[in-house]
Amino acid sequence: MPLGYERVARHYEWLAKLYSLGAIAQTREAHIQDLKEGDKVLYLGIGASREPALATSRGAQVTAVDKSPTMLSLAQGAAAKENVEGHRDLRWVEGDAFEILERSDYRSQFDWIVCPFFLNVFNERSLNRLLPLLTDCLKKHGRLVIADYAHYHGQWPHRVFQWLYYTPPRLLFGLLTGNPWHPLYDYPTLVRQKTSLEHKKTSFFPILRSNLYASYEFSLAQNTTIHPGQASQP
Repeated sequence: MPLGYERVARHYEWLAKLYSLGAIAQTREAHIQDLKEGDKVLYLGIGASREPALATSRGAQVTAVDKSPTMLSLAQGAAAKENVEGHRDLRWVEGDAFEILERSDYRSQFDWIVCPFFLNVFNERSLNRLLPLLTDCLKKHGRLVIADYAHYHGQWPHRVFQWLYYTPPRLLFGLLTGNPWHPLYDYPTLVRQKTSLEHKKTSFFPILRSNLYASYEFSLAQNTTIHPGQASQP
């Protein structure tokens, strides 16, 4: 993850809230309701958000990772507001995702791995390398959650609207942080091609009745049921 995020760390959350009318936060937090007490949860690229705090409040054992020290500091501030900062089940790790996932003590350790608007900072080659590492760190029947832009779908007018909506922030953050430019990722297809995970469900989060954000959930479980999410595709 480019250290350029240090430049935007203190503005990231309010910009995301303003641009998405709150849909980004809803997408990031969609999995929280499914967490159970005692679940071990790994957040990668947590940014300045409050998901680690919310998960800890539900009794989960949380490890929150980010490469940006400012982002981690802001996330700790969010945890303090939820009265869980310093909790014994909430651990903060500053470091590189690849180095952390390759550690032997992370293998098969987590019930949940959550990537909230994080995987889009990688080019295609790096993402293809990262996805199997995520799988290796899940327990049997563990779940991977990817919150991000919804891949292009629907009729061409909707696809054009998606492109017009997605392009400005992608260009802006590319300039400010050094994020690589790449195609909008189709996570269900990529995960199917690169891992043994199965697509369990997709939850969509609309703006102006257009499904622009999605939370994709994958599992090592054998039986797969596809759910339509919170909103149907246009």
